[in-house]
This record gives sequence, structure tokens and C-alpha cells, in this order.
Amino acid sequence: ATNIDMASSALENAMLNLETMIRIDANGGTTSATLYTVVTGGEAKIRFPAKNYTATKEGHTFLGWNTDKNATVGSTTTLTVPVGATVYAIFAANTYSVKFYNTVTKETVKNETVKHGENATAPEVPQIMKNDADTHYVFKGWNKAFTNIKEDVTVNTIYEAVAHNFELTSSVAPTCNATGTNVYTCTDCGYTKTET
Repeated sequence: ATNIDMASSALENAMLNLETMIRIDANGGTTSATLYTVVTGGEAKIRFPAKNYTATKEGHTFLGWNTDKNATVGSTTTLTVPVGATVYAIFAANTYSVKFYNTVTKETVKNETVKHGENATAPEVPQIMKNDADTHYVFKGWNKAFTNIKEDVTVNTIYEAVAHNFELTSSVAPTCNATGTNVYTCTDCGYTKTET
């Protein structure tokens, strides 16, 4: 064999035994490995054994691995990647149910699905609601925060019973044949009462 043949054969053997490292990026989560080393055999692409690696992230479900950091799908079996590539963990945010409940009317005002760590948006509720002959309800807020949601939650209204603020709105003077009447209306809620 010539020197050229021997050099070519040595180069070929070196290429077949060339090692490369695939970087493993947890993409905001955690994983036990950061590198995967493999003999390339001179190939431009290699098979990354995605099934041997996993990652975790609070409030998220692990979907697999992808060479696109912003992908919405990932492989959990085998992934063909270019030599020297980085594979990224792909996650989907968990979702939770946020229920807004009116404690006066005893009904759900709104159901909202929220991604992990995000905020819910409160619905509009009546600021004043009629109650009885003596009081009406005034809305004071919600019984708990609905920001940075990390679990299913029910948020209840807080209403305070407040005495009516009556004002005379009409009056009928008594006559020989009928008693007089006064009608009073609450200036806050509109509740009316009649007195003779």
C-alpha cells in the first residue's frame, strides 16, 4: 500500500471513531444529564435516545425532546439530530379551573381555565343586591387572590349586609274614607316600603 492509501485509511478510521457531544438543555426545567456523547461513524446526523432522558418543570408536563427550543411537541423515543446539536426539553403548562361563585345568589358566575402561574380575570358582579326589609348587600370583593394560579380554586364573593337608606318618594294624604300612605325607597338598592 502506498503512503497515500495508508493516510486515507487512517483518516477513514479516525472519522468512524469520531465522538461528538449532544448538549441537553432542560429549557427552564431540570434534568439529570447535560451531555450525550456518541461515536458518529462519520455520519452528519445521529440518533439521540430520547427515551433514556427526562426533564421536570414545576406546573408543567414533559412532552419530550426537540432541537427547536420553542417547539410544542417533543420525542420520547428516538430523535434524529445533526452532529453537535442541542436538544431541548419541551413542556406544556398545566391548566387549572378557577370558579367564581356568588354566595348570595348561590350560583357560579364564571368558570375560567388558566395556565400554571397565570392570573384569572374576575367577572362583573352586582355591586348592590336586595336582601330583605331592613338591609341590602354591598359587594366588598373576593375571598381570595386569583393570581399566580397553581391549582383548581373556587373564589367566593364577599357581600356585607347594610341597612337601607330610605327616602320618602311619594305620599298620599289621608281622607275621610282612606288612610294616608307614605312610600319610602332605598336610595342604594331601590327597595321600597309603604307605611300607612
